[in-house]
Amino acid sequence: MRIAVLKKDSCRSKKCGTECLRFCPPVRTGDETIVIGANGKPVISEELCVGCGICIKKCPFGAITIVSLPEELEKPTHRYGVNGFAVYGLAIPRSGRVTGILGPNGIGKTTLINILTGETKPNFGRDNVREEDILEYYAGTDVHDYLKSVYDGKQVPTRFSLAFTRLPAYTQKVLKATVQIPLGYVASYGSIAKAVGGGARAVGNVMASNPFAPIVPCHRVVKSDFALGGYSGGLKVKLEFLNREKRGFLTSKEIKVNRRVLQVFPVEYSLRNLS
Repeated sequence: MRIAVLKKDSCRSKKCGTECLRFCPPVRTGDETIVIGANGKPVISEELCVGCGICIKKCPFGAITIVSLPEELEKPTHRYGVNGFAVYGLAIPRSGRVTGILGPNGIGKTTLINILTGETKPNFGRDNVREEDILEYYAGTDVHDYLKSVYDGKQVPTRFSLAFTRLPAYTQKVLKATVQIPLGYVASYGSIAKAVGGGARAVGNVMASNPFAPIVPCHRVVKSDFALGGYSGGLKVKLEFLNREKRGFLTSKEIKVNRRVLQVFPVEYSLRNLS
């Protein structure tokens, strides 16, 4: 959307013939796109201005400029409350291709990542949107197939390059071990500590500040007795993740981490503990 903006300090309305008003096409057709305000200077209506640029050329003092404003799309993908920050569109990773989400801070990159990993469900600017509503909205598209795989707890072939090198060395070790916990399994804070060094409490501290959740699946890290432990997104979200990831595995297995062994157990062990 293009609109004309008046630079009031540059405007010398008493020394001109109000050319902006006289030559404005909408004004000449009867609209009050430009009117003279109480201070004697023109007032330009954002709603009526068509951004034609004629007033810029006619103003003898160069007091008018044209600015381009983004127009709001019809329906947001996700909105944080009434009149809150909104994200539009959704990038979908595809097998064999690289999908990049680029841009300055504050444009919604983290929100999009959270939607792609299932931690945030798009609400389309409404309340009480269910998974069924989301899938119905995207029916017949690649978005539908991708999000259904996420909501069904299936392993989605997505690779994210994570900036581990910006983190402290011990944090890197813990998060890299956590990444290796496979879908359908959980590991304890203590077992990760045995694999990377340190203690269970230190591992828990790293989990609490995990900047890559749930891509680095800290929701798959539980207490030694298979109780849920903590989760920065809330225990309800952690439980929902684990329920989706049930695969019916029956036995534990061992994973090599830094030449040590990380023992993982079927997620059902933790869910049984809650019943």
